[in-house]
Amino acid sequence: MILYFSGTGNSRYAAKKLAELTEDTVISINERLRRGDCGSIGSERPLVFVCPVHDGRIPDVVEKHILKTPFRGSKEAYFVVTCAESPSDAQNYVLKLYKKKGFLFRGFASVRMPQNDIIGKKADARAEIEKLLAAADEKLASLAQAILHDEILRYETPEGKGASLFAPLRMKLRGGDKGFYATEKCDGCKECVRRCPMKNISFADGHPTWNGNCVRCMACIGGCPQSAIEYGKKTQGKDRYYLNP
Repeated sequence: MILYFSGTGNSRYAAKKLAELTEDTVISINERLRRGDCGSIGSERPLVFVCPVHDGRIPDVVEKHILKTPFRGSKEAYFVVTCAESPSDAQNYVLKLYKKKGFLFRGFASVRMPQNDIIGKKADARAEIEKLLAAADEKLASLAQAILHDEILRYETPEGKGASLFAPLRMKLRGGDKGFYATEKCDGCKECVRRCPMKNISFADGHPTWNGNCVRCMACIGGCPQSAIEYGKKTQGKDRYYLNP
């Protein structure tokens, strides 16, 4: 069983690729969150969790959902994170989560994917995106073989521990969703409403409104078909990134 959380598609891509190569079932944590579904999940095969790295750690919303969800059957679990740079200290957070949940740790792996944080950085150029996805495919194929053969993944030495220690404070300082707004390019398609895993966006008077429950997954700004969503002045003039299924 492969469970994933994804904002702009990187982790969804990785999860579906692993599912294809291992002939396993995929469950979207995004959809479970939108439904408010913490119902039990059963699997006789090892669990595989896939999500991005947010501020040097796994997203808080993913950790909370795993802790709330009862799992039946196999307790063996792998964790795969996608990141544009370093996985930082995410592995240590995963180890703590597994201890709380009683999972049998089968390994942690990071897969480098294109940059999606256009608030703090810039999206990669198209040629670089293609190279990164090709390299990711090779890494995912290797991981799929290891999972199929029930191998323990090689330990990845944590990097950038300070990045994750101050993540909650940084999240507050950078304003959550207060900077998001829609420009006149918005055509009212409501794609941002449909994409948001937190059901944080409402639509009234022809424009979306963000309601304070944002995890900065970038699904709205990256997935807007009209590139009509901005974050203050920090995203103006920047290319968007969204990896379609």
